[in-house]
Amino acid sequence: MGAVAAGFTFKVFEWQSVLAARFLAGRITLPPISEQIKWEEGRIQYKGDGVPFTALYPDFEEYFEEVRRLVEEAGEKKWREDFDKGHLKRIDMWKRGNEEARERLRGEVFEPKYERTSSL
Repeated sequence: MGAVAAGFTFKVFEWQSVLAARFLAGRITLPPISEQIKWEEGRIQYKGDGVPFTALYPDFEEYFEEVRRLVEEAGEKKWREDFDKGHLKRIDMWKRGNEEARERLRGEVFEPKYERTSSL
């Protein structure tokens, strides 16, 4: 849990937290250990045993849907749309902030804070 090398990390952490909380609260059950071991062995064959094991890309949607299924939130795939909208809002905010900073800088005159001297 929490080990993600590539993917929508904070969205993954959110859903993993929901899964853990619901499990600890006794509201859901996890698949049998034999199924979990089978999944892990398949994952090692597919990705390898190391950092690549934790890489969700390019299968992040499959991972999210499995976690959502486990927490009994399956159905509408609105999470992707919400994530994309939020990400686009952040990009717009960064663009606006950068443009505002450029405008402020255009109006400023830069004067050196020290005198340049020649060492020759």
